[in-house]
Amino acid sequence: MITINYNYYNNLDLFKWVRDYYKALDTTGFHFTIIDDGSMDVPLPDALVPSDWSFYRVTEDVGWNCNGARNCLMKETQTKWNLNIDLDRVVAPQSLHFLKNHNLQEDTMYHFASLPHHRIATRNAKIEDYTWQQSDEQKNSEYKCAYNTYICTKQLFWDKGKGYAELAHGGEYGGDYFFLDRFKPWQMHHKLYVLNVVDHATFSHEWKQESMDRWGRYKTGEDNGVRVGFPWIKIR
Repeated sequence: MITINYNYYNNLDLFKWVRDYYKALDTTGFHFTIIDDGSMDVPLPDALVPSDWSFYRVTEDVGWNCNGARNCLMKETQTKWNLNIDLDRVVAPQSLHFLKNHNLQEDTMYHFASLPHHRIATRNAKIEDYTWQQSDEQKNSEYKCAYNTYICTKQLFWDKGKGYAELAHGGEYGGDYFFLDRFKPWQMHHKLYVLNVVDHATFSHEWKQESMDRWGRYKTGEDNGVRVGFPWIKIR
């Protein structure tokens, strides 16, 4: 069994698309977990989360807490292998099949290649809109690496990675680099791909700057040693 861990934050339409994408696939051998990272504007309703998914909720919006929320999922997971992925991506069907039928090395964190976006995934988008073809150059390009989407064991996450840094006043944009640096050189498996659900070009510099201005933090490298230092509850 492999657990696929997702974070959620104020984006119900995106969650519905991701949920329905997996509903249409054979996900035998996979367990899904999602954590609402303190959404106050559009919290994730319990009724919309599939009954066989695990569901957690951070009860305070502490700001840029995506890494802390991921720590929580990796603390609570009941499976050895865990695939951590952002909500704007989904695992390619071929990669799900590969993971279900092949063994990986327990001492390695495997990163996924990100397939280029072809069409913004609206409610009417279909998986056929995407291709699963990349050149060898693209497969080996760090630019194409979805660096914060990876699969590893729970033990490796904590023993080597030590978990993501959390700050007393919340998280920080870009703080995941310091965690992931412990696993360089990054290992990209040629059979592991994710599909971009949204066009990442739509995440404008203005949005990024507004978010950083709101929380006032960007890649400081600060680490107070606390892990899962925020209020949260398990819904199921």
